[in-house]
Amino acid sequence: MIRSMKRTLIDILTSAILGIGLLLLATPFFLWWFLGGDMERRWWVTHGPYPLSEFGSGPFFIATVALIFFLGLILLFIAWIMRKRIK
Repeated sequence: MIRSMKRTLIDILTSAILGIGLLLLATPFFLWWFLGGDMERRWWVTHGPYPLSEFGSGPFFIATVALIFFLGLILLFIAWIMRKRIK
């Protein structure tokens, strides 16, 4: 009983980590589409508060997108390891 409950909890946690990792992997592509699609939208974002205002510069945008992408890869790797340990 306790073992199956523990396994279910680990399955839920692994699925949540996998889902967050996939969302983080998709975020850079969404940002590229969102900011590159319309110049008015890009102007609106880059003239906003601090973190968004820096998206106008290439190095900050690339660093942010790379960080989000690699965090997604790390979470996917953690979920994969957890799934292998369960089985």
